[in-house]
Amino acid sequence: MYPEEVLQKMQEIVDNCMGDAPAYCVSTCPMHTDVKGYINLIAEGRYVDAIKLIREKLFLPATLGRICAHPCEEKCKRNDLKYPMAIATLKRFAAEYDDENDWDLSIQPEKDKKIAIIGSGPAGAQAALDLRKKGYKVTIFEKLPVVGGMLRVGIPEYRLPRNIIDFEYSYLQKLGVEFRLNTEVGKDISFDELRNSFDVVLITVGAHKSTTIHIPGIDLEGVIPGVDFLREVSMTKKYPVGKKVAVIGGGNVAIDVARSLRRVGAEEVHLFCLESRKEMPAHSWEVEEAEEEGVVIHNGWGPKEIIGNNGKAAKIVLKACTSVFDSQGRFNPTYDENRLTEIEVDNVVMAIGQATDSSFIPEDSGIEVMRNGKVKVDLVTLETGVEGVFAAGDAAGRPLIAIEAMAEGRKAATSIDRYLKGEDLRVNREFEGSYETWLEKEVEEEILERVETRKLPPEERVKGFQEVDLGFTEEMAREEASRCLQCECRLCMKECLMLNDFCECPKDLFKEILETGKINPLVPYSCNMCNQCTLQCPKEFKLGDRFFDVRKEMVKEGIGPLKEHKPIFMHQKLGFSKMFNISVPDKKAGFTKRVFIPGCSLPSYNPEAVGKVLAYFQEKLPGTGAILKCCGKPTKALGQMEEFKARYKTLVDEIDKLGAEEVIVACQSCYATISQYSPDKKVRSLWDVFTEIGIPEKARGIGLDSGITFAIHDSCVTRDVPEIHEGVRYILRELGYGIEELPHSKENTRCCGFGGMVVPANPELAQRVMARRASEAQADYIVTYCAACRTSMIKGGKKSLHILDLIFGGQWKAREVPGVDGPLASWIKRWRAKQELKKVSNNK
Repeated sequence: MYPEEVLQKMQEIVDNCMGDAPAYCVSTCPMHTDVKGYINLIAEGRYVDAIKLIREKLFLPATLGRICAHPCEEKCKRNDLKYPMAIATLKRFAAEYDDENDWDLSIQPEKDKKIAIIGSGPAGAQAALDLRKKGYKVTIFEKLPVVGGMLRVGIPEYRLPRNIIDFEYSYLQKLGVEFRLNTEVGKDISFDELRNSFDVVLITVGAHKSTTIHIPGIDLEGVIPGVDFLREVSMTKKYPVGKKVAVIGGGNVAIDVARSLRRVGAEEVHLFCLESRKEMPAHSWEVEEAEEEGVVIHNGWGPKEIIGNNGKAAKIVLKACTSVFDSQGRFNPTYDENRLTEIEVDNVVMAIGQATDSSFIPEDSGIEVMRNGKVKVDLVTLETGVEGVFAAGDAAGRPLIAIEAMAEGRKAATSIDRYLKGEDLRVNREFEGSYETWLEKEVEEEILERVETRKLPPEERVKGFQEVDLGFTEEMAREEASRCLQCECRLCMKECLMLNDFCECPKDLFKEILETGKINPLVPYSCNMCNQCTLQCPKEFKLGDRFFDVRKEMVKEGIGPLKEHKPIFMHQKLGFSKMFNISVPDKKAGFTKRVFIPGCSLPSYNPEAVGKVLAYFQEKLPGTGAILKCCGKPTKALGQMEEFKARYKTLVDEIDKLGAEEVIVACQSCYATISQYSPDKKVRSLWDVFTEIGIPEKARGIGLDSGITFAIHDSCVTRDVPEIHEGVRYILRELGYGIEELPHSKENTRCCGFGGMVVPANPELAQRVMARRASEAQADYIVTYCAACRTSMIKGGKKSLHILDLIFGGQWKAREVPGVDGPLASWIKRWRAKQELKKVSNNK
């Protein structure tokens, strides 16, 4: 059982890891489209893959690419840099590569349940799609002779060509959704008949009814409801209006009305709204395009009365609006009745809002209908007060943009499916629709301007209903897509090969442990504990420490170490045997003030260098002895803490026996281990000491004429010890060789693949880690200051030397580098290192 402190640290990762946090655009999108994903595919020129990815969530990509109000762009982190990504336009570009032959027409096994949906707008269509995919029989009842609802009759064709709607809605027909057009519920078929003939009824009738205000003259001939006007124009591209028309309203519908008026013959269009220019609810780009087309905008005016002539509207009087909202932020306009203006007009179009026509619902149905015609529903499940009847979209709440309506349709479909299965309708509903991501991302990028789309000239636009926005060319799309910041955390995943083999993000692994108490033993034993993940993590989670906690617990339970670690057991047994150990004082000086500890890997690679270091130190630093003995780090890395403590104590006993006050180590693992477990002792690195005493005189400048450059691999164990980094670079400069700094170096160095005992446990992963690290070097040679790291670089495919090869091996002239010894050869060298130390101690 894990200690409580360990469990708490794991829980902290589960609670706060941002690896599964969606990008701002994705969480804000009501349908959670993988915006980041498809934009990246566009940037790579993979347009077919992009549209396939979009279609995993959206069946109306070309439609939404044209008319979506794109709330995702408001939360785009590029918005922090002034210019948000053109997300909708990029979706539209990808949709140009949409092929109906690629559409997923699979459905679950047919079910014997039937569902009636009233209304074919985006909410009803999405619900129909989701329910049909689950195998239900779905019939959509549509009052109009065409599909699409307000997409079809509320959005002008110059914004959304009708062939786009027909093409994308054909997906529902291919899936087997039945459409009954020209069928008005309450007239052609009763609501009760639907309830009796179907297992579930979903109301998604939208907001097809114009709202109005009661002012004198509102009933005059020539006063037109805005929604009625747009419906007629959408169906026929005609409407009888005069030359001069006033539009009342400041939202997108009012702008659509004004621009459509110019296209059906109005020569002069004046739009009056209560709001200031900045307060107008219409999108700023829509307002600008309307003005380009000749629409005159009058801000801060509300209608007072319409004056008629022979029963027909002839003039409208307006009053100045002094405020639109009250102190509580509620819509409650106030006026200055003494400031009036008037304008002669042939028509007035009222575009101040829409309502739902729910007159088809019988009063005795038990369904509660509110004053605005909306159906009252449970906000979580979208159930009405009547069993088996649901409502979604504009019919059941606030006015929605198209993609929000689709999300409501999907929400309703989820509830209906659960209802028919007898499942709980309320569980796990928190991430439906838009929500705030828990991602945290600071933006410090270059400000890049947004790529703007091509548009028809204004003089061409007003001649008809040809599409105004022409979208992106391929070149424009790729340029715009390349601006995406690809917001996510997952920084540890980008860095760590091991994590990518076992999880989507670290949270997954520790959540599994907390929930089950178990985990695949290979996972913790595949971590190299290099802490590069911690360096990348914004929360600085110490994942390596947590995997080490798991190793220790597995040892206690008898699960760890793994059987593959048997070679390490033998290494430790031999590493502490008398055959391969020795402690030597400085006999020449007659006292031992400090002790040189070469570690395990160096003596097993270059025993001569071990002896030469001791001899040089005794010359420059009298009172230097040596101990050839393992520090026990491999045992500790396996999680065998009791064995480690016992073995480490034998090393400390040897140090104390020699009376050394200072320890000089060549091995970075020894440096970290002794520093941690013997804080009373002064621990220095061999490479730091060389900066104090200098390198041997005959080695100085030895590489000046060689023309050789060495890339430096820094050991991850001592990444936080700058004096070691600087010492190694001092040595190379003194030798006269060129230096290449790798992209990941010093405090940001990458693991070589060896130190965490991963090689025996997961050799394939270790090989990939080694190869990645070695591939960073452009130079022909990599120099290391750890013999184990040198082995890793050799296995990674690079020529590699230990820095002591350069100090004591003479000038390096592109000779072949030493290979990798087998176990027997390594132990023979280890024994020779013992003899070299004994020889120096005896002054031979």
